[in-house]
Amino acid sequence: TADMNLKVQWSSYTPEGNATPHGSSAFLMHVFLMSTGFVLLSPLATVSYILLEDMLGLPHSVVKALHGILQTGSGVAVLLGFVEIWMAHGQANFHFQSLHSW
Repeated sequence: TADMNLKVQWSSYTPEGNATPHGSSAFLMHVFLMSTGFVLLSPLATVSYILLEDMLGLPHSVVKALHGILQTGSGVAVLLGFVEIWMAHGQANFHFQSLHSW
């Protein structure tokens, strides 16, 4: 939670406290959204059945719904992160120039 709060604040301000240009903040928002999707939500969705159903004893239908919500949230965050970086690079028209983007 502290990490996500830091990334949100980081995406809006430079170390000097000035607002960043749109391209820079869009890139930082891309980092935040991709991290949220791939590092936080997707792994939680992956272990949700074992953690919530097997270890905590929640009903299967509840765990299934939470798993779906986490997976959907992960997909939405990753998609929004992709859109952010696409828009940030849109004017320069240099998409997919490195192995990272493929």
